[in-house]
Amino acid sequence: MMKRTILLASLGLLLSAPGSLAAAEEATVPSEEQVTPSATKGDQRQLQNIPGQGGRSFKLFAGSELRTPVVVDRDPANDIGMDWSVGGSAEIVPGLSGSVFLPWSQRFTAEEGDSPLRLRDMRLGLTWFMPFGIDKGPVGNLYTRQSLAVFLPVSRESRARDMRFALQASTRESVQLFSNLTFGGSFSARYFNHAFAQQAGLHGGMNTLWVNSLGWFLDYSFEVPLMPGYFSVGGTRDFSWQRKYNSQETFESASSSEGFWKQSFGAMAYLDYTPAPFVTVSMGYDHGVGFLKNGIPLFESLDTLWSRSFDRDRNHLFLNVTGRY
Repeated sequence: MMKRTILLASLGLLLSAPGSLAAAEEATVPSEEQVTPSATKGDQRQLQNIPGQGGRSFKLFAGSELRTPVVVDRDPANDIGMDWSVGGSAEIVPGLSGSVFLPWSQRFTAEEGDSPLRLRDMRLGLTWFMPFGIDKGPVGNLYTRQSLAVFLPVSRESRARDMRFALQASTRESVQLFSNLTFGGSFSARYFNHAFAQQAGLHGGMNTLWVNSLGWFLDYSFEVPLMPGYFSVGGTRDFSWQRKYNSQETFESASSSEGFWKQSFGAMAYLDYTPAPFVTVSMGYDHGVGFLKNGIPLFESLDTLWSRSFDRDRNHLFLNVTGRY
C-alpha cells in the first residue's frame, strides 16, 4: 500500500508537467483577450489546457500514458502498465471553471481470472486561475491557480476500503522568467473519508486519512528550426506526508500502530513536444521513495541513500500522449 501511496501522492504532483493530462485536470480560464498571437512559448505552455479560448467555453481531453519500471518482471505488482483518462472542463465565470475526469488503468500482466482494466476514482473539481502581468526585468507573468476537488469511490480499491469520498485542496504558483522559463511551487492536501478506520481482513491495516504534498518545478519551452510547434524540458521535485487513521489496538504491529506521518519524496525529468495546439507528447523518468524502509531512515548512511535512490521498483519511464479539443 505504501508503494501505491507514494506513486499516487508524488506522481499526482510530478506528472503535472503542463503538457500532461494530469495538468489538464487542473486547468482553467483566463479571459480570451489575454491570449494573443504574440504570446511567448512560455505563455502558450501555461494556457494550452485552459477553456474559454477560440470562441469555446469548454475544453475536452483524452490521454494515455505508458509506464514501465526500469527493470520489468512478469508480475502484476511490477509490470508495464497503461493509464488512460477522459474528461473536460468548462468556464463558469471568467477565472473560474469546473471539470470532470474519469481515469482508469491497464496492466499487461494480471492474476488469473482478474481483469487487466481497473477504474480509478472519478474527479470533480473547481479551479480558479489568473495571470498577472509583472513585466519587470526578467520577470514576465505571475500565474496563480487554486483548486478544490472531490474524488468519488469508483475504483475497486476504494470500494474495498469503504471510502465514502476524498477532498483535495491545492495551490500552484508560477512565475515566467526570460519569456520561456517558468519556475514555481505547489502544495496540496487530500482528506479521505472512510466508513471504517481499519480495512477489512486480518492484516488489512488502517485506512489513509491524509496525504499532503509540497513541491517545486522548473520548465523551459523552446522551438526547433524546421519543426512545427515547440518543445518543453523540465523537472520536478516534491515531498509528501501520509497519515493513517489512529488504531484502537494497544499492541504494537505494522498494521495497527501507524499513527504518524509517513514521509516520501519524488523527482521527475521530462521532455514534451507540442507539434499542434491539440496534442502533446511527453516522455521522461520519475522516481518515488519513502524516507523509511523496514524502519531504516533513507539518509542514515551513503549506502542506504544509494540503494534506496536506485531501487528498481521505484524508478519508472513513461510515454504520455494528450489530446485536447
